[in-house]
Amino acid sequence: MYVLVRKTGSKLWQHQYNFKDKEKGVWKKRVLSYGSYPNVSLREARDKYYATTELLENGIDPIKEKARIAQEEADKQIKEQLEKDRLEKFTFEKMAHEWHSIKSPEWSDKHKVEVMSSLKRFMLPKLGKMPIDTITRKDIMDILKGIENRPNPPLTALRKVRQRVESIFWYVIDTYEIIDNNPAANIKSTSFKKVPVQNLRALKPEELPELMEKIDSYTGFITTKLALKTLVHTFVRHSELRYAQWSEIDWDKHMWTIPKERMKADKDHLVPLSKQVIEILRELESINGHYPFIFASNHKPNTQPISENAILVMLKNIGMWQKTTAHGLRSTFSSLANEQQINPDVIERQLAHSPSDKVRAAYNRSEYLPQRIELMQWYSDWIDK
Repeated sequence: MYVLVRKTGSKLWQHQYNFKDKEKGVWKKRVLSYGSYPNVSLREARDKYYATTELLENGIDPIKEKARIAQEEADKQIKEQLEKDRLEKFTFEKMAHEWHSIKSPEWSDKHKVEVMSSLKRFMLPKLGKMPIDTITRKDIMDILKGIENRPNPPLTALRKVRQRVESIFWYVIDTYEIIDNNPAANIKSTSFKKVPVQNLRALKPEELPELMEKIDSYTGFITTKLALKTLVHTFVRHSELRYAQWSEIDWDKHMWTIPKERMKADKDHLVPLSKQVIEILRELESINGHYPFIFASNHKPNTQPISENAILVMLKNIGMWQKTTAHGLRSTFSSLANEQQINPDVIERQLAHSPSDKVRAAYNRSEYLPQRIELMQWYSDWIDK
């Protein structure tokens, strides 16, 4: 080992050695540099020199060894960067949003918002930044148990969000080769408290006269009054009623076609309109006929229907909230129609229920429209009586 002094005055530690090339069987003279002096001290230069001589004694070419170590370091850095990129790309949050964008075109706008809101509320705060392949069953269970142990826990939401997490993992398994295990799949409903059965508040048929009298005597916003009256006669779902538009009404055929976008079954639903309902709609037409929504908002009639709580507030104001809900009016109709031994298929079709018996449904595709027209007029007449 020596110091090379250049013409410029700079000094460089160098080590000249001979090494036999095993492949060619010849000796080669080689020179290694250990750095400049005084940046590299004599002690540091000696340490490097001793390390080199040890390699030579073991038949290892120091220059090739240096190149190998440099390559290993470069490979390590590349691997670390790839791992970093992978961890950032496959976080639970990114996979959840990707899953949502793939699945949501099949859903209603309301359901799209509800699904993502539940994930943002319950799962993303703790799991969002975690790489999806590092999430364990315990990670998920800790969150779900935390939801369960809240005061008045949202147990129905808990089960839905667990199903959504499971679906996200299945999507990742089917799409990317990064995991092959679904940690949410083996979390069973038995792991949590039972969802308490909530009996739907529904009027008994004999209580309908009291409701109709109170509706007629109501002195509040006329559109809400007529909306509840329409709901009693048609027993559609609340959201299906609220967003009803004049363009959906066929006055000649006395038919209301609710588009599939507002239906749970993703299929247009026909509602035959009795003479009584036509009269209600004619009255509404004189009030809201120049607005798009039949049940136009009092505050923004050009752009909005009545609020989601309008009918609920009216039921409270007329003292009927403890006896029924907007949805409970569907049960009132169903109970009465079944008591009258009307064809259950006709009843269920008018309620827009999907048949639970899939085999029966496959062979029974009839819409029963003539019977449903008769049914709706019979029910309005029964209410009037």
